[in-house]
Amino acid sequence: MGNLVPRSLLAATATLAVAGLYGGLVRIGVPLPYWTGPAELHGLVMMQGVFGTLVPLERAVALRSPLWFSGPIISMLATAGLLAGLPPGMGFFAYVIAALIFVGMSSYVLRLQPTAFNIALLLGAGALLLASVQVLVEDGAVTSALPWWLAYLVLTISGERLELSRLMGQSPLAVAVLFAVSAALLLGCAGGLDNSWAMMSFAAGLMAMAAWLWHHDIARHTIRMRGQTRFMAAAILCGHGWLGVAGLLAFGVIPTAAGPDALIHAITIGFAMSMILGHALIILPAVANVRIGYTLWMFAPLALLQVAMGWRIMADWLVPDWRWPSGLLTVVALAGFAALGIGVRARARRRSAP
Repeated sequence: MGNLVPRSLLAATATLAVAGLYGGLVRIGVPLPYWTGPAELHGLVMMQGVFGTLVPLERAVALRSPLWFSGPIISMLATAGLLAGLPPGMGFFAYVIAALIFVGMSSYVLRLQPTAFNIALLLGAGALLLASVQVLVEDGAVTSALPWWLAYLVLTISGERLELSRLMGQSPLAVAVLFAVSAALLLGCAGGLDNSWAMMSFAAGLMAMAAWLWHHDIARHTIRMRGQTRFMAAAILCGHGWLGVAGLLAFGVIPTAAGPDALIHAITIGFAMSMILGHALIILPAVANVRIGYTLWMFAPLALLQVAMGWRIMADWLVPDWRWPSGLLTVVALAGFAALGIGVRARARRRSAP
């Protein structure tokens, strides 16, 4: 299979991300031509089509088994089909199948390597499955799926950070605390975010997870290093900070006038996208042998992403109609990071050419 399937899936997922981001810009009020599919399916495209494809793809590459690639392939094809006009029920059912395969893969990994971080990753996969089921049962409505999607991101990233933090050694008590925090988060999801006690449990889970990650993550130590390592640590610590902000938003400490918009994007953009920037330099080569170079200038798009998220929260609080510049800043930050990485790699190749 080589690199062809991973590279093709990565390219297809990047295309879906562009469509999803375009839809997000339209929804937030950027004056662009209205594109029905991406605008109406923005949440599904980003959560199921992008995040729900990238993580299973990463795991499938690590296992080197063609069987597990079926999950991300189905997820990607379902999203593309929905954007192209596929009957919604078929697409939603395909998401459930893809998530079931992901849960099966995560269970298989746990059996091979019974560790705490693999349990956390399995919990994340289970959250994605429950989100997919909610989308199918509610015929595309995402209200009930939303907390499970957010938990999927939080638990998955926390599990991956726990895996990397093994180098520091985690006590049994620290691991037990992590799972207690995960339980609070999942309890909030089960109760639904329109329920006051469930929202408090969800908020407490977010705040406690942010505190746990900040205290235990190896990034607190690698931030003192130089070059690419410092950049990665900075991006990861920014993500932890936004997870804490998400907890404050869920508690209602930070007032907003646009419903859960700020909470959703503090996790999906502030937390998850910061993590993606922090991991991209090592994940892309590992997943699809796509190499990008590091440059100090990458701190600029990382900083811009933080400004974009801060703008969105302030606009949600004060003037919701002015959220749209935050969307543009987010897209510029992500595009700028990609352009810098590709540009550095291209210059390195030219210098090494005979």
